[in-house]
Amino acid sequence: MAAYGDDIYFLCSTFKSIGFAEDTILVVADAKTLKEKRAYKFKDLSFDMPEGTKPEDEPFPSDPESIYVLDEANIFIKDEQALIRFDSQANKAYLMEGSYHIANFGATLEPLVLSKAIRHNGKLYYAMGGFWHKQPGLVEVKRNTTALGREVTFDAPGEYVPGGIVADAEGNFWLSVFWTRRPKVGYFIKVDPKEMKELESVTVNEFISPGYDPTHGISIDGDYIYLMGVQSLNTEFYYERSGVIRRFNLKTKRLEKAGDVFKDVPEGQFIGCNPIIDSRTHLLYIPGQTGNGKNGPDDNYLLIYDCSGAKPVLKEKIQGKTSNIRYIFIN
Repeated sequence: MAAYGDDIYFLCSTFKSIGFAEDTILVVADAKTLKEKRAYKFKDLSFDMPEGTKPEDEPFPSDPESIYVLDEANIFIKDEQALIRFDSQANKAYLMEGSYHIANFGATLEPLVLSKAIRHNGKLYYAMGGFWHKQPGLVEVKRNTTALGREVTFDAPGEYVPGGIVADAEGNFWLSVFWTRRPKVGYFIKVDPKEMKELESVTVNEFISPGYDPTHGISIDGDYIYLMGVQSLNTEFYYERSGVIRRFNLKTKRLEKAGDVFKDVPEGQFIGCNPIIDSRTHLLYIPGQTGNGKNGPDDNYLLIYDCSGAKPVLKEKIQGKTSNIRYIFIN
């Protein structure tokens, strides 16, 4: 989801299949009533393929992962191929130059940007990486353009992948970067978006991977960056978190243990998606469930922690009103 003005933009995800071009990819709804105002099909977002490609499929978005909206002419959708800019006023979609790699002798496109971005001063900044195609880093995206802008790359091989981006009180960005080959190795990297320059890098020996979630693996409140990293890299690793709430202290540059969800809620053993904190209220939201879904529906709950004190304190447990939460949105 993404918000702009009085509207919420809902991105619908689907894999390519027969007749998928008629499926809905984007719904725009009134933020207060949630009534639909506009809807767009996959075919409405068709784009021109770059030279050197021989696409086997029609040029539509495929399995969209994230959406960010600067205005109605600058709706950015990251899919499994590239970054796409959709101008809903002109009903025109563009592949963003520099956001993809032409692979398999022109048969496919592979993305060089990731699904995670941050909106800052009227621009977007996307995490960047692509294993052997691209070093991890950050790239700037401006309005009304069809190509990526300035970028900064980190001194790390492609197996290091940014897992989230936040902005501190000074307007600098912090990125969590994890190593896919050894999940318990990672960095917190500080970037100046004005100069697009790396300012600082701190090594941490802990699980900071966000898992398969397209959402940010970190969120910030004051001098603390909160996270719950995954512990394995198998097909279900987005469930496999230790339950430990950790936070990176921007003053001491140390990663601290701040709490344990599974001790607070012993019956809950799985975390549904990356937690997120609302810096205005200092409330941390963590979704959970009693099973991993293999044996049918599980009991679901939403935990709300008050982080205004020295340590997070469980304030509320909402149970039986949610189902398999995979995304928490705070506008």
